[in-house]
Parts: sequence; structure tokens; C-alpha cells
Amino acid sequence: MENPKEFLYEIDEPTQCALADVGHLKNVVKEVYGIVEAEFAQLTGYEDCNFKLMNIQWENAQNNLPNLAILKITNPIEWKRKGHMDAQIGLNAALRNSGIPAPKEIPTKNGKLWIPENLKTVSNDYVTLPIRLFQILPGTMLENFPFEPFLVEKVGELLGKFHRITSNFDVQTTHVPFISPLNKNCILREMNLLLEKNFLSQDRFDMAKRALEVFEEELNLSKDKDFGIIHSDFNETNILIHLNETGDLEVAICSFRK
Repeated sequence: MENPKEFLYEIDEPTQCALADVGHLKNVVKEVYGIVEAEFAQLTGYEDCNFKLMNIQWENAQNNLPNLAILKITNPIEWKRKGHMDAQIGLNAALRNSGIPAPKEIPTKNGKLWIPENLKTVSNDYVTLPIRLFQILPGTMLENFPFEPFLVEKVGELLGKFHRITSNFDVQTTHVPFISPLNKNCILREMNLLLEKNFLSQDRFDMAKRALEVFEEELNLSKDKDFGIIHSDFNETNILIHLNETGDLEVAICSFRK
């Protein structure tokens, strides 16, 4: 695990992916993936920049490629740890191989599952960040279903399967607390900056600081326990419900962080 005393990023370093210029992206996906035509719709990306591609037309129509896909541009902080990209791909594959539907990457024309690209932003700047193209999982978000005991049981089974699979997954790939209270030093530095600029009141600053202290106290109680991968976003928007071809209810994971 990284030394928690270190700063994950500098105070003036961008932590979020800038919004990419769609016109330039269309040229990129044509060159990299062979997509000659597609409609782009921007999606919620938090630190990343995501687009849904619809009505896709491919250079090679004989390859039975989908007409829908998700284009993900990863944020610059994750991009600093390039092993993280491969770890995400490996975890996706491990989940699928164990029967849990998970996002599957569409390779580039050269067979790569991710590739760094020099991208134009809406501000006419250029930034090099990795891009990936994913197939879209079938299903409906869990939040659209009633709170039924049967469904609660299925979600519990999913959580148990995820725990079992990840307990055998190699977690020694550099652990980095990207979006986590573990990244305490960067959070405190940002809080102080917000307080200084009057974007944060003293009361809220004190409350947030105390919350981080309590978290660290609780964490210290568990310091001798095993550590591994957790699903930090196991919620009703990242779990999909789908009735498969055999008529069985299938529960999928459509998003995770390592």
C-alpha cells in the first residue's frame, strides 16, 4: 500500500478529466476502433469523461460488433498508475469467468484493450489520457425495482460471489486510494484551501476534519486484519437486473473501483 503520508497529487494538478471535444473524438474512434459513424451522448463520469455511442457503424460490418457502446476516458490521477488499468481489466475478466456479468472491453483495431490518446478538449487544449470502449450490459438498474425479499437475496448472493472471487484476486497491484477517506492528506489540504477561499465554513471544516479522524480511529482498530479488494460503489445504480434467455434472473455489476 502507498505511504499514506505522501500526497497522491499536487495542489495545482488536475484530478478530473476535461470534457473532450466530440468532433475530435469521432476522428479518434474512427482511427482507433474503426467506427465510421456514431451518435455521441455524454454520460455522468465523475472524475472520468464518459460517452454513450449509439447507432454505431463499423468499418468491418462482418465482425458482428455491437451498435451501442460506452467510451470511457480515464482521469489523469488514475492514469498516473498505469497498472491500475490492467488490474481493472483483469478483475472484469475474473468476474465474467466466474459467472458474474461485468463490462467487457471492445479491443482496438490493433487488439489493445486500452490505449493512450492525445485528445482535444472543449477548451481547445490537448491532453493525453487512456480511452476504453465497453460493450453495454443488458439490464435495468436495481433502483427501478421494489424492495422484495427475493431480490434482496439475489443481491446478497452477488455480494457473496464478489467477495469469494476477489479473495483470490491479486491485490498487490499498487493500491492507490483515489476517491477514498484513505487519501486523507489530499482531502485535508483541499479543505484548508476551501476554508481559506471562504468556500467552506469553519463549522463544516471542523465537522469534516472530525469525520476523517473518526474514520482513521476505526481503521486503526482493523489494521491487523487482511486487506483486499472491496466494491466501494455497491449500490442500486451500479447493479443491473436482467431476465436472461433461460428465464432466470441475472444480477450484474456495471461499475466498480479497485
